[in-house]
Amino acid sequence: MKMRLPILIGLSLFLASGTLAYASDEGPSGNVIVTISSPMMGSGPDRQYDSFELKFCRQDGSDAETVHIWPYAWLSRDKDDFVGPDEAGMVIVRPLAPGDWGVCSYFVSSVLGMDFTPSGSQFDQLVSPKNFFIPFNISAGRATYIGDFLAVPTTVKNLFGMGVQGGPRWIVTDKSTRDVPVAQQKNPNLGPVDVSVFDVDRLADPAFATHDDTLK
Repeated sequence: MKMRLPILIGLSLFLASGTLAYASDEGPSGNVIVTISSPMMGSGPDRQYDSFELKFCRQDGSDAETVHIWPYAWLSRDKDDFVGPDEAGMVIVRPLAPGDWGVCSYFVSSVLGMDFTPSGSQFDQLVSPKNFFIPFNISAGRATYIGDFLAVPTTVKNLFGMGVQGGPRWIVTDKSTRDVPVAQQKNPNLGPVDVSVFDVDRLADPAFATHDDTLK
């Protein structure tokens, strides 16, 4: 017992200090601010996708972090930070170590009766079809806003030539005047905010765009 007590105290202090060092908005870490949103359909948001995930990777590949929200899940629902008139979504603040990062992957899920999967399941998981990297930088004691990622549903043809739900087309725009105050309200110690919204048209990837002519 005499040996265990110092070990447990030391382990507790290590875990606490590690958590504080990583999660604090002050000190060595910084924060990324990103909004994940859905277009409005009539009186409410489009709910074809019930969960969203964005993955952040270090540019050198040494680390990765993931944000995951469930705005329209049946059993566990994250509350939207804003609703309408054109979109509804959540503003996310995530601590990251300083350095060069990028959005490197996404994942969405949907539960719709019209979905087709080879297994016959109605649960469809849609992941990013190819590699991409949307760069941003994190500075110690500062936050970086990287944009509003609006997930616009698409339709593709299945093996039988029928139109079925496809993955999202992400419309990435600067909504910092709306989103940054929400982030600051969530985290009063956020510190200075740098706005760094990458021009995703430079990716030449049909899954990303800076505008969508189908949205009204």
